[in-house]
Amino acid sequence: MLPVLLMPAILFGLYKTAVGHYFVYSYDQEGFDFLHPHFWQFLMHYDNGLFSYMPLLAMPFLFIFAWYRKDNKTIVLGVAITLLITIYVQSSWWCWYYGYSFGARTMLDFLPLFGIPLAISIKNANLKKHFYLLPVYVLCCVCTLILYQQKSANHMMSSYPIKDYWPALGSPFGLK
Repeated sequence: MLPVLLMPAILFGLYKTAVGHYFVYSYDQEGFDFLHPHFWQFLMHYDNGLFSYMPLLAMPFLFIFAWYRKDNKTIVLGVAITLLITIYVQSSWWCWYYGYSFGARTMLDFLPLFGIPLAISIKNANLKKHFYLLPVYVLCCVCTLILYQQKSANHMMSSYPIKDYWPALGSPFGLK
């Protein structure tokens, strides 16, 4: 019990010595707005939307109800609740897009949770009946990767906020 009490006492003592306060809240005016989360923007928006930059992660949400009816109810329910709460909390941050980057980098810690439903879908897939879905989905993911690599290489999305997303999306196909 001594280490449990001693470590915070040392930390708070160092804070008091260094900055004059026992607790340091370095975010000042920044914080969460749980009443007005940017849930859909966090998932779909071109300013770092989770599914816009990592479409493979949308698959667990597309098939979650089909998996729930199978024998994996506890696992699927646990993963779904955890991911929904995580996405809700992260989309409630005042700067829901978390700055200029490609995708919601705050979700990197939760990528293994997306892998569980993906593994269940591959395990339960009826490849004889739906053999065409996997290559189509993989092709869409590969095209997305090529598209974003091309936009990055040509500096088409180099300013923030992103204003040239739609022209950049059509440029590989000769559209303006």
